[in-house]
Amino acid sequence: HFGKLVPHTPMDTRHRLTCAATLALLPVIPLAIRLTHLQVMLHERLDIKASGQFKRSSQEVVPRGTIMDRNGHVLAESITSWGSLIDKSEITSPEAVASRLAPALGVPPAEIIRKIKKGGRFVWLKKGMTFEEMSKLSLAISPKSAGVRKGNKQPSAPKKLEGASIVSGQERIYPNDDLARNIIGQVGADGRGMSGLELTMDGPLTGKSRKFEIIRDG
Repeated sequence: HFGKLVPHTPMDTRHRLTCAATLALLPVIPLAIRLTHLQVMLHERLDIKASGQFKRSSQEVVPRGTIMDRNGHVLAESITSWGSLIDKSEITSPEAVASRLAPALGVPPAEIIRKIKKGGRFVWLKKGMTFEEMSKLSLAISPKSAGVRKGNKQPSAPKKLEGASIVSGQERIYPNDDLARNIIGQVGADGRGMSGLELTMDGPLTGKSRKFEIIRDG
């Protein structure tokens, strides 16, 4: 005797589709749990870490006020200067940094290597640079393409040198050198008045700086 063929009921089909859908979603469950963990549990920690990598705080330099006599002759004034700063946590080869920056800074590569290896995380390579020196250093850090060669092919420019930066500051100068210096006074390394009019009028002469964040790409 042959058994009877029992047709599938709608319930059987629905059950099989449910099982198939469940099996298809199984690999997604661990991924969903991981994403939830990252977005909810570790969100704040990852946000702080990303901010530290892509955001930098910078402070706008406000030049110190000028001191003049009653005839309008300048007795003391501040001019903008620049310095070369290295963040050792972002460089892998001091030798590569030295060979690239030495021509622009006008110092031997060995001196740059010595400063990088001797200092802490942040190392000053040179201070009090002029605008021309700063411009040369800027091109050394972020070179631009040299132009168009044969075949209209644009040559690839060297990559930006990570860990090297240019910091602006101010330098106090006295056109009359030491004339009436005991009255005019002088400023310290922090740009604040130490004696004479520089100290007495330190408040009005000191401008208010503004701090802001710079976001750099990855």
